[in-house]
Amino acid sequence: MRKILLLLLLPLFSSSYGQGRAMLDSLLNRLNNDYRNRQDTAKADLLTQVAHLYHSGNTDSGSVYMSKALQLSRQLGDKSREGICYYLSGASMFGHNVSDLLKALALFEQLNDKARVAMVLDQIAGEYYNMERYPQALAYFERALEFYEKVDDPYNTARTRSNLGETHGRLGNFSKALTFQLSVLPYFEKKGYPDRAALALSNIGNAYLGLKDYNQALVYASRAVRLFSSLHRDNYQFAFALSDMGHIYFTAANDATVKTHPDSLLPVGRMENLDKAIFYYTAAHQVYERNSHFIPTNIALRLANALEASGQFAAALRYYREHTAFKDS
Repeated sequence: MRKILLLLLLPLFSSSYGQGRAMLDSLLNRLNNDYRNRQDTAKADLLTQVAHLYHSGNTDSGSVYMSKALQLSRQLGDKSREGICYYLSGASMFGHNVSDLLKALALFEQLNDKARVAMVLDQIAGEYYNMERYPQALAYFERALEFYEKVDDPYNTARTRSNLGETHGRLGNFSKALTFQLSVLPYFEKKGYPDRAALALSNIGNAYLGLKDYNQALVYASRAVRLFSSLHRDNYQFAFALSDMGHIYFTAANDATVKTHPDSLLPVGRMENLDKAIFYYTAAHQVYERNSHFIPTNIALRLANALEASGQFAAALRYYREHTAFKDS
C-alpha cells in the first residue's frame, strides 16, 4: 500500500531544531540550569524541543518531556502551545494518536487559527489514509483543502488535491482521481517540485489503469519512472513508481481484451506482459533492498503474484514468505 507522507510541522521552532546528541545535551543543560526555576512560554518551547529531539531514539523520554510541555502550557493558559503539544504527540512522534490530533484541532478551531486547523486536518486525513480508512481520510482531506484555500497556501492546496485524488483512487472513483491529479501536475512542474510532479504522474497512470486505458496509463507511469530516475531519487516513491509500472503490465496480462486493441502499447501475449511486470516489480523491490530503513510494503506480494502466474513457483514462495514475515512482525 502506498502510504501518504504525514506532515510533522513544527510551527514555532523549526529554525531551532538540530540533530544529534550534542544538540540534545545542550538543550538539557539549559533546561536543568538556566530554566530550572522558570515557568514561562520559553520553558514550554524548550521542553517541546527536547521532546522532539528525543522522539527518534527514545520515545519514552520524549513522551515524558512532551507531557511536561503540555502541563506547563495548560498552567500558562496558552492554548496555542497546548495545541502544538497535542499535535506533535498525536502525529508521528509518539504513536499516531488520532485522539490527541482531535484535541489539537479543537484548540486551534477555538483560536480561529486557520493555518493550523488546516495542518491538523491534513494530518488526521493522512492517519486515516494509512489505516486504510479511506472514507474518513477523504472527509478530512476535503476539510483541509477548504482551509488551505482560505489561508492562500498554494503548495499545500495542490498537495492536498493530489492526496484527494489518491484517496478517490483507493475508493475506486478513478474519474475523480484523474481530475484531481491532472489539476495539480502543471503547478508542481511550473513551480519546481519535481518529486511531487513525478508522484502526480504515477497517480495519473494509476487512475488511467483503473479506467482500463492502458496506453495512457503507460505513458504517464513511464514519465514518472523517467523523472524519478533523472532526479537520482533512490527512495520509496521511486519504488512505488516502478511497482505501479509493473502493475500495469500485470493487470494487462490478466485482461483478455488487451489483444483486441491493435493500437495498444502493450505486448499482445500474456507471458510478455508478465515478464515486464516481473522486471519492474523486481526493480522496485531492489530499491527496498538498497534502503533497509524503508518500511516494507506490498511490493513483495505483487512480485510473488507475478512470479506464480508465470510458473516460477519457488521464486514466488520466497517473496510470499517475505510478505508474510512483514505482516506478522
